Amino acid sequence: MTRSIGIFCTIALGVAGLGAASAQDKEPIRVGVLYPTSGFGQIFGAPALVGHNMMVNTINAAGGINGRKIVSFHRDSKLKPEEATAAARDLITKDRVHFLIGGVSSSEGQAISEVAKQEKVVYIATVPKTTEMTDKQNFHKYVFRTAANTNTEGKSAAIIAAQLGMNRICTILMDYSYGHSLDEAFKAHLKVVRPQARIVHQAWPKQGTTDYTSYITSIMNAGCDGVYSGVWGGLFRGVRQAGENLRPVPESEIRQRRRDWIARGGRTTGR
Repeated sequence: MTRSIGIFCTIALGVAGLGAASAQDKEPIRVGVLYPTSGFGQIFGAPALVGHNMMVNTINAAGGINGRKIVSFHRDSKLKPEEATAAARDLITKDRVHFLIGGVSSSEGQAISEVAKQEKVVYIATVPKTTEMTDKQNFHKYVFRTAANTNTEGKSAAIIAAQLGMNRICTILMDYSYGHSLDEAFKAHLKVVRPQARIVHQAWPKQGTTDYTSYITSIMNAGCDGVYSGVWGGLFRGVRQAGENLRPVPESEIRQRRRDWIARGGRTTGR
């Protein structure tokens, strides 16, 4: 979140510096914030909004940006692209925001990005990670991203799989753009760092799934020696109940292994 606000401040400074002699110099900078704060997506959206508000309060307490305070207008995007689209347009037309920030799912982010492009309003994607958002077809000059993308995460997971010596791998990934982008990056890099490994089973739960019992059962019966998961936290309650043979690798370990890999010059032993 600090990085997101940092990029926002950099952009806002440029805007605030324009027309310095105008009478509107001290008018607040209006920011439209789109996070799901109800339903399935609130597990990420609610704390993201708290973090946003904390940083805005810190900036305003220090005098704002070039003397201009930040005023936030939040809409519940409900983890739905159509809701995010309507909310983004509402923030622009009714609340007259200068910037859009947020989104949790990649589908939300892509929807907000399209509105930003059409309305020529800067959008900072803080959580959405699919590479589709910034590929040649969808990238535009109004979209910025502070989150890691699925290329980085998929490659990192492949390195972990290689370092743990996985040969028969199951995957469980969300059945929308985020999950499919992860799958593409993971498979491509796995061929490089662990060419002998094979994907023996893939599960594709829909976004919003809360009961993973059938997916866990199919994975346990697939004969894999490792599982790559890109789903949200609800899966791991079922994993714990399934037995001790499934050990989640936490994100902190993934990040550390990625740093170690880079420190070795980008090479992995595969063991």
